[in-house]
Amino acid sequence: MRSFFSFFLIILFLGLLSVFSVAGHKKSSHSHLPQGFVYLHAIDPSIDQKLTFATTHNCVGKKLDGYQGHQAICTLAAAKALKKAQKDLQKKYPHYSLRVLDAYRPVRAVKHLKRWATDLQDTKTKSQCYPHLNKKELAGHYVASNQSSHSRGSAVDIVIINTKTGQPLDYGPEFFGKYSHIDYKGLRPNQKKNRYLLRKLMVKHNFKPYDAEFWHYTLNNEPFPKTYFDFVIKNEK
Repeated sequence: MRSFFSFFLIILFLGLLSVFSVAGHKKSSHSHLPQGFVYLHAIDPSIDQKLTFATTHNCVGKKLDGYQGHQAICTLAAAKALKKAQKDLQKKYPHYSLRVLDAYRPVRAVKHLKRWATDLQDTKTKSQCYPHLNKKELAGHYVASNQSSHSRGSAVDIVIINTKTGQPLDYGPEFFGKYSHIDYKGLRPNQKKNRYLLRKLMVKHNFKPYDAEFWHYTLNNEPFPKTYFDFVIKNEK
């Protein structure tokens, strides 16, 4: 009887070991994300995503280095704050949603942007992105000259969309330059109202605005304030 009981305990132990092994294997399938980072859709799938740097429809005209997927990645702290902001927004405006245009951005992508901004011969997207600026004015003001807060994982480029149409609210001109400033004087009343609706919502939920780009926000008390990451953006398997 005693030997049977010992045999039973051994079988039970091996069974539990197998279960934990499978669980550990599942967890490791997302090991390419550093600890503290998540896919935004895993925290709030209702937030719309449209990562422009994962496409050719951006100021560079090319997919940026390091964008091998199109799913937004950010720190867990930023994702939780965005989830609260989305809930708050939809409580008041059920047919509105946040749309993330960019979140975590690899260092290699920042370098790609810098190369583009300093290549003064490449002006293919001037009419769409900076029609009233000399390209040499971009670096350091609208394109990071060295490091970007996006690479720390808690900065987002974000707008509000109307889910009935799938289109962003009218924010007025979104060109680089004075047009992207939160207080651009040429805005119509509804455009100014929409910019400040976004700003009020994001500030309420612990994000710091950037006055020169009404769409750019960085989480206050971000978890990696001095660390710049360079892991590749891939879609979750």
